[in-house]
Parts: sequence; structure tokens; C-alpha cells
Amino acid sequence: MTERSLFLAALEIPDPTARAAYLDETCGADPKLRARIEELLSAHAETGSFMARPAAEQSPEGTIPGLPPGASAGPSLVGLQLDGRYVLGEEIGRGGMGTVHRAEQLRPVKRTVAVKLVGAGMDSRHILNRFEAERQALALMDHPNIARVLDAGATPDGRPFFVMELVDGVPLTTYCDRRRLPVADRLDLFRRICRAVQHAHQKGIIHRDLKPSNVLIEDQGGKPTPKVIDFGLAKAVGGTVLTDETLPTLHGTFAGSPLYMAPEQAGPDAGDVDVRADVYALGAMLYELLSGSTPIPRDVLKQAALAQVVRLIREDEPPAPSRRLGESDALPSVAVNRRTEPGRLGRLIRGDLDWVALKALEKDRDRRYESAAAFADDVERFLNHEPVSAGPPTAAYRARKFVRRNRSAVVAAALVFLALVAGVVGTTLGLLEARRHAALTEAERLRADAEAAVAREVNAILTRGLLGQADPNAQATAGRAPDPDLKVRTLLDAVAAGLDGRFADRPAVEAAVRLTVGKAYQGLGVYPESIRHLERALQLAEAAAPPPAAETVETADELATAYRRGGRHEEAGRLNRRYLDLLEPALGPDDPRVLTFVYNLGVVAMALGHPEEAESRFIRALEGREKALGKDSFLVAQARTALGNAAGDLNDDERSLSLHEQALPVFRRVLSETAPDTMIVANNRANALSKLGRTDEAIEAFTKLVDDARRHLGPTHVDTLTYIDGLANCRLDQERYDLAEPLLREALDAARATLPPEHPDVVHYAYQIGCLYESTRRHVEADRELAEALRLSRLAYPAGHPMTVRIAQHLIDVRFAADRHADAEPLVRELLALNEGRDPNHWVVFHLRGLLGRAALAQGRHADAEPLLLDGYRGLKERQDKLPPPIRARMDELPGRLAELYVGLGKPDEAAKWRGLQKP
Repeated sequence: MTERSLFLAALEIPDPTARAAYLDETCGADPKLRARIEELLSAHAETGSFMARPAAEQSPEGTIPGLPPGASAGPSLVGLQLDGRYVLGEEIGRGGMGTVHRAEQLRPVKRTVAVKLVGAGMDSRHILNRFEAERQALALMDHPNIARVLDAGATPDGRPFFVMELVDGVPLTTYCDRRRLPVADRLDLFRRICRAVQHAHQKGIIHRDLKPSNVLIEDQGGKPTPKVIDFGLAKAVGGTVLTDETLPTLHGTFAGSPLYMAPEQAGPDAGDVDVRADVYALGAMLYELLSGSTPIPRDVLKQAALAQVVRLIREDEPPAPSRRLGESDALPSVAVNRRTEPGRLGRLIRGDLDWVALKALEKDRDRRYESAAAFADDVERFLNHEPVSAGPPTAAYRARKFVRRNRSAVVAAALVFLALVAGVVGTTLGLLEARRHAALTEAERLRADAEAAVAREVNAILTRGLLGQADPNAQATAGRAPDPDLKVRTLLDAVAAGLDGRFADRPAVEAAVRLTVGKAYQGLGVYPESIRHLERALQLAEAAAPPPAAETVETADELATAYRRGGRHEEAGRLNRRYLDLLEPALGPDDPRVLTFVYNLGVVAMALGHPEEAESRFIRALEGREKALGKDSFLVAQARTALGNAAGDLNDDERSLSLHEQALPVFRRVLSETAPDTMIVANNRANALSKLGRTDEAIEAFTKLVDDARRHLGPTHVDTLTYIDGLANCRLDQERYDLAEPLLREALDAARATLPPEHPDVVHYAYQIGCLYESTRRHVEADRELAEALRLSRLAYPAGHPMTVRIAQHLIDVRFAADRHADAEPLVRELLALNEGRDPNHWVVFHLRGLLGRAALAQGRHADAEPLLLDGYRGLKERQDKLPPPIRARMDELPGRLAELYVGLGKPDEAAKWRGLQKP
């Protein structure tokens, strides 16, 4: 080959590593030739694809990235006018055929465009044909995600150019990592790219150089929009003609970039490619979007000679993306860029996404997706929770997908249970898939075999123990009358009943199964059963793999949550503190697993009435998660809404509302509008609106929540009852007791029927309806409900808990109003002793002494009443500025009580003095 042909051939190789390998192969025996070629290339160095670098990414000095210091890019073309209509601006891209400039179109419309023109001296027939082919290829296409050609012409010195829409974007992977897009958002972008490539294929155009730098993402109206660019290596098929001359690939060169190149492009029959070559490149891009690595790692390709590069492309089988992730030291940073935790990212990719990516990357093109559209369809199936064509079409797999796709028709617990089972099955299937692609070490085989045993057992529960019971024949065999509407709770109970003793010699399997069953019960709101299984799972997990083993930490977190939701707050606090103490020294203060237990302790503190402690816990969790995951992370949003609850309990209601409103869009984006966790955040926001007096807005929010929860969670789910209670509270604020009472009665009756008697929700609803009866002066009913609420609160909470105190205060008021002073007196004495022990000088102490004096007076014990009434009045008077308005108003009753006292003691002058202090 001549020096010129070698130079042109090298320019045709976009990838710098492959170009260096090519020069090694062709110039190895002639170092002087190699030096001359590299000198020529220095002014035309590959910097990525045309338009792959917007002007904003050029160096501050205005040099073109990729050129060595001092190298010239040729005469400046800035200011050059083309056809009297386009004025060239700065260069924004450079490649083997020329340059791309930002330009201003002057007529017939004024707008900013991109102009691509052949470089000076690059006028070989091969380059000109390639240039014309690219222009024709772009002109054929009309798709919103492909850069459009607007015009064409020639410079004054005869160089051809064409005009395109200006794409002010950045390469696909750069955009996704900078914005830390979650996997779902990356997949949404990717499927649109597939549709654009499919459009090109329908026009008879194969791109042949698809890679992230040839897909630019720009923001349009605040939304990311992909644009496929650089059809410089495009090939026409199916009768489409791009130029009058053929466009051969030069011998020894690559038509494409090796990191994303299909095997057939790197072989002796490189001209025999079809649309499945682009499918392979798309698969390599998806692999990188998921795992942060190309199928052939960059460092491996960089060190390979040309022959080895060809072998790697044609023969090397990549591991599944989830396995590549698991083996990578970069996993934490890759997870952060996808706004998730390392373990969760692996679980998300393992299974469906592994299968989809590997099908597109099959070395045998007959085994790949037949088109970019089929590839996009499978990605959309994954996003819609439908079975992917690349996945195994087993009955259990399709059943799992059916449940997720039809949430509104299936009890929420079934979704939880099947999704959890799917996670375990997916783990092992991912490992087995990896074993088909590369040999494992003995330790890995043992681990895979152990996980496979877990998967088989859980799969058996799903297919035989759970779904199998729905078969009328199986029901009849078990001695039950066939029930076509068999409830998930019934199925779950039957599965759970068969676990004891089943795994005596397989503790790891039993731990995994009980974790799955415990989670399912928790999703149903059946906390005693959930706790029973999770306690056993944690005992087994700690014995087999002490923390910080991921499975053990997950089990501890689930058990702590079940304790808390089941009303066992002290046990939840102890378990969370134990794991925080275990994990923090080993993992550091900012590890996401450590912050999980910090967050959990904040939730427990809230439940126990300690909002200041909760606030400090949530602030630590929020700051740590923001640092690790970014401000738009789901876990950050979780901490933010929890901090909003603490702010609400501290009466900072504006801040509370702001925090909830920041969190809610993240939950909606990551989960869905009606996901249980999303509805909880919407409930937090509605409560904040209610506290701020924006009652109409709160009622609208609560009404939607109640409707959604009844439909998706069921009428007796604990969350449904919470939203009913919120709506009832708004009606109480409006003094619409007729509307509030049936709501509160519904919540209380359902809670009593489904929850343990001492559960905090039962306590709360009994208290709420007791207060309603108090407000409507139905004292007998109020006394009954409040007395029961007080009894249960003492069982549910530690002594002196704010909820217990609040109920006692209302019950005292009800008994005073009903002239049951003797029954009220023990409660007053109890609260007085509690508050004197905390702060003997607090206004509450003097208020309670006044109440105790009132009770003694009503019972005729004047001598006991006098010092109590006097002390209560004087103490409140001294602290008048600190009294809440309701207490300040009630303080004015005390002079009348003292006047009554002194009449009874036969001291009319004293009685008159106190009567004179009464306000008219």
C-alpha cells in the first residue's frame, strides 16, 4: 500500500486503539513510514465521531481536543460564508473526513445549524464517496431521533458540505452518568434509540458504527432526547442506493469501532453484514449502560494486537452484565451513577436484563434479535413487567410477570411474595447463565450450587406450594371444596404451615425461604406471622453468614421494620441499634447499609414520640445518602419525607410540606403513582396540608388516597386505614362530625379485626373516635372508647409515652364533664407524678394541681382542695405568657373554683375576693 492509501485507511478506523493496532500490523517493519503516517494523522486525529463534542466541551484555549499541543487544525473557517446563506462559526467536531461547524443560517429562515464539510486535502474519491453516501443516507430519513439533513452545497474552493440540524448534546453514556439516570430512565432512552435505528433499517440503511458517542442526548423542553448521528460508515441494503459508486471497505481496516463491533464486521466477510450488525452494537451499548463496562473491556482491547482484537471480537463471550458488575471494583461508583445501592443494582439487572443484553450480543447473528424493533420490544416488555422473549418461558416466570402487570386485580401481598421469589430465582438463573459463558472457580461453583438450592426451593413454593393450590384438583385432593377465588392469605398460610422441620439440614435454604415468606406477610400487614418467620430467618442467617453479609443485613432490616409496624417499638430499637453498632466500625459511617439503620432508628424515635432525636437521625441519613447517591436518589427522597414528618411533629409545618413535596415526584418516578410507598409519601404531604389549614386541598388528596388504597391494597390494609383516618381528621377540622364518624368507625372496626389488640393503630383509632364523641358531648361513649384506648396504649408504649398522656388528658376532661370526679382523680394524680418527675416547674404541673384541687372540691374535700387550687392558680399566673391558648382560657375558671371553696369553708370575704377576679 502507498503512504497515501495507508494514511486514508488509518483515517477510516475511528477507534484509536484499533488504529494503533492497524499501524503496528502494516508499518511494523518500517518505523520511518510509521512516523510519517502518525505525523499526517496528528492534524486529523480522531476525537470521537462528528458532532460528538459540543463546543462547550472544547478546551478553554480553543484548541481542538485530540490534537497535540501546538498542532494546527488547519486554517480557521470561522466567518466563511457558504452559498450566501450560512456563516460558519466555531468547529464542534472533527473526524477522518473533515469537520463540523456551528453555523448561522441567514435565509430563508434565521436559525443555528451544523455544517459538515470535507477537510482540505481530503478529496480522494473514497472520502468523497463516503461523504456523499452519508448525506444521502441522512436525507432519506425522517425521524425525531435522527439528525436531519437540511441542505447541501460546495465551498468556494469546491469542497462539498451539507447542512444538518444542530444537536447540542453529549454522548449517551456521558449524559446518563452525569445525570445519574436510574436504570429505568436509561432503558427508556435506549428503546427510543432502537426505534430510530429501526427507522434507518426500514429506509435500507445500516449504520455500522453505532456507539455512545454517535448517539447524542440533548434536553428539549426539560426532557432528554436522543439523536443518532454520523452515518459516515453507513451501508445501503435492500435496493437503496446512496451513491453511484460502490463503497468497499479497505483491506485490513474495521468498518466500525471494535468496542461495539459485531463479529461479522471483523472477519474476512466484513462486507456481508445486515441489520443484525447494528443490533449487536446496540447490545454492546445496553451492556455499557447497565454495567458501566463494554463487553470487551477497554483495557483488554487497548493491549491487544490487531489479530488479537479480531479474535476477541469474533470469539470472546462476555459474561452477563450482572456478573461483570459483581466482579468490578467500580461497582460502588457504577451504582451511584444509577442512583441505587450496589446490591440492589445487581439484583435489578440479574435475570431479564442479563438475558436481553446477551441475546443481542450473540456471536451467531441468527440467534440475535432479528431487528432493532424486536430488541426495543423486549426492553419495553421489561419496563412494563411483561415476559421478555429472551427469558425462559416457564410457567412460574410468566405467572410472576402477570401478577406485576395486573397490580389492581391482585392482592398486594401476592405481588410482594412473587416479586421476592422472582429475585431469588433470578439470582441463580443469572449465575447459571454466566456459567455457560465462562468457567467458574471451585468456590464460585459451590456458591452457585448453594444459591441454586435456594432458588429451587423457593420456585417449588411458588409453583407447587402457592400457585399449585389454586388448582381445583389440588384443593379437592387436600380435602377442601374447590374455591375459584382462593385468597392469597389462605395460600400463604398453607405454605407457611409446611415449613417447620422441612429444612433441618439446610439452614441457608430455610433462612432464604422464611425471609421471603416473612416479607410476604409484612406486605399483607400480618405482622405477628411476619415477625415469627423473620426472627427464625435472622437466627439462621447470623449463624451461617454473620454481618455484614448482605443477606443477613437485609433480614435484620426486614425484621426491624416488622417489629416497628407491628407496634413492638422497643424491640425494633434494640435490633436497629445492635446492627448499627456492628456495621459502623466495619463499614464506616457513610456506608448505605449503616445509614439504613440510622434511618430506621429515626423512624422508631418518631413512633416513640421523640421527634428531636428522629430529626437528627434523619438529617444524618439524608446527608450521607445525598453524598453517596445524589440529591434525586430514591433513598434520599425516603430520608427527606421522613425528615418532613419530624419537622411536622416539631410544628415546622411549612418545612414539613416542602420536604414531602420534594420527595413525592421521586417516588412517583421510581415506583408508580399507586405504589404503597408512594401513597405513604402522598399521605405525609396531605397531613402537612391539613396542619397548615389548607383543608380543601388535604381532603382532595386524602379522598384520592382512600380510593386508590381500597382498590390496590384492600379495604382493611393498615395503610388504607391510615388514609381513611386522615380524611376523617379533615372532616373533624370542618366540624363535620356526621362525615367523620363513619370513617373513624370503619377504621377502628377494621383495625380491631385484623391487628393485634395493642397495636398502635388500634390505640389511635379508638382515641380518635373517643375524641369525636367528646366533641359531640356523648360522654358515655367517649368514656368507653378513651378508657379502652388508654388501656391498650399502656400495653403498646413505654410508661409516659405522649400518646398515653394525651389519651389520659382527654379521658380526664370527659369524666369532669360527666361529673365523674372520683374516677378522674387517679388519672390526674398519675399525670401529676409523671410531670413532677420531669420538670417540677413546668406549667403543666400547676395545671394538673389545679385539676386535682377541682376533683377534691367536687368530692367535698375542702381541706385537700385549698392548697392545690391556690398553688395551681399562682403557678399558672406566673407562667401566663408560656401557656397555650386553651389552657390560658381554662385558667380563668380557677378563681370561681376558689370562690366556691371558700363558701364551703365559711369564709365569705375570701370567696368575694376570688369571685371578683373572675372575668365576666
